[in-house]
Amino acid sequence: AAKCHLPLKAVLMCYSASFAIFPLLTGLILYRLRAYALVVLLGFYYTLYVTEAYFWTNNELHQGVCWMLLLFGLVHTVSGQEAKTGVFKAAVHLLLFTLLAFLAIYTHPTVMVPCGFLWGYYLLDNWKGSQKKPLMVTQSALLCAIIIFKYLTSTQNSYDSNFLAKLGKINLQDVLDTFTSGMADVIWKGYLRNYWFIPILFLAGIIALVRRKKFLLLSFVVLANLAFFVVLCLLFYGGDTHYIESELMPFAIMGSAAFVYELLPSIRREKTVILLLSFIFVVRLSLIAMVIPKFTGRVQKVESLLDEMKRRKITKMILTHADGDERLERELIVSWALPFESIYVSALRGEQPQRTISYKSEHEAADLQKEDLSMNMTTPFVLWYIPDLNRRYFHIDSTERYSVVPYEELLKAGK
Repeated sequence: AAKCHLPLKAVLMCYSASFAIFPLLTGLILYRLRAYALVVLLGFYYTLYVTEAYFWTNNELHQGVCWMLLLFGLVHTVSGQEAKTGVFKAAVHLLLFTLLAFLAIYTHPTVMVPCGFLWGYYLLDNWKGSQKKPLMVTQSALLCAIIIFKYLTSTQNSYDSNFLAKLGKINLQDVLDTFTSGMADVIWKGYLRNYWFIPILFLAGIIALVRRKKFLLLSFVVLANLAFFVVLCLLFYGGDTHYIESELMPFAIMGSAAFVYELLPSIRREKTVILLLSFIFVVRLSLIAMVIPKFTGRVQKVESLLDEMKRRKITKMILTHADGDERLERELIVSWALPFESIYVSALRGEQPQRTISYKSEHEAADLQKEDLSMNMTTPFVLWYIPDLNRRYFHIDSTERYSVVPYEELLKAGK
């Protein structure tokens, strides 16, 4: 859209829409492949363990899960074909399998968990009596290789390596302490207050496995969910709802898999299944809708800050906060994005030059004031040289220095 020189609003709408279109296309493809269980799991992933994170649409984890479900859609299709296939068809399948597995795992490392879980579930449920064991072994080897390579490359990533380093230092006492940790408290309370469908569906799936006497699969499901719980409690201590939810969303797949694969197919009346799923989705979407004001409110907050800048006749502002003051952080949810979002909103309002706002601590602002930032835009990570911005869409004042305004001052003025 930008290369076509479309208006900024069209560019932003295309960008935003892409993250909704991708899972929609994923669901349609899975439906066409008759992989109905995977369609349900996709719907559960996006609704069961989420409220605020539902609106974090460009999270790479969501995209990785879509690639993962497309991978299992391929496996579902091939498993329904004849045991003997030509060399060319087998080679194409393995190539597609490798490509989709790579896209899933390398899009976000957390995808390794639900992907490994679903693959283990598939093997345990289909190995006995299968005529495609050589193919399953080959697929398993390819998937394991990709996961191992991703793990090794993640140790070189500054963000992922911090989490992996924590896992390398755990002991038995750390594992036992996870059940009373702050993160465990977040999970327990979440199940009681908001995400209560997951334990209900998990228990229903366990009962279905017992009735079908699939005790090995039952043990795998319980242990896999327990292991993921322990790992999450070792790595995280709570935090912002939208972030923590995104880490916990794989529980929606792992916790409901037995319900989807064992219980739903046992319900004879199709209308009953439709009504049951409809009830679950309506309830969950209603709960998700309750946090919409929080996201419309954050946009209104950015607009009010820009109005105050206009009143003060300034184009670049650093809002400062005292240590421990998180009031604006709570309103904006992601305060570090303020420099970008403020210039987007300013541009959409037709302002020339556009206004931009940074949110810094008093200490950080004092350090920035020592430099002449007239030719730079402050961002959370680096200083951007203003002439390097896309001149078709963004025009920032390169003559004015940043004005430092304490957020406390705006609060007292009712802004």
